[in-house]
Amino acid sequence: MGARAAPVIIAKVATTAETLSRVATRPTWAEVSLATLRQNFRAVQKHVGPDVTVCAVVKADAYGHGAVECSHALEAEGARWLGVTSLDEAIPLRDAEIRSNILLMTGFWQGEESEIVRLRLTPTVWESWHLESLEKAAAALGTAKQKTHAAQ
Repeated sequence: MGARAAPVIIAKVATTAETLSRVATRPTWAEVSLATLRQNFRAVQKHVGPDVTVCAVVKADAYGHGAVECSHALEAEGARWLGVTSLDEAIPLRDAEIRSNILLMTGFWQGEESEIVRLRLTPTVWESWHLESLEKAAAALGTAKQKTHAAQ
């Protein structure tokens, strides 16, 4: 028996630059109706009931539709929670005076604690160091809640 020839692959994988150049030539757009977004939020809230808190996810620039604009519309409709991926997505919302609670759905990186505390964000935590570093940042910024003890 003779040696088998290696299979020949007849496919070319596009490089990132080639893919991006093709994307740039395809006209795509999205039209977002903020009125419809508000209507959809009301429908979801009605479906789950008034005792359930809905977290409107606006990560990835509201999936490319404009996180600031969508967040203002959702907040005006009564959204008390907004979900983003990370600190860098939360900062523009706070800069735009969004006052709703903002959940950092993927947690945070070491070194971001002070900004998280300063901007009143709610990070997802899964390690004890997350809580410890947030407590230290809150103490350093003077925002740590005072613990009270009932008189015995």
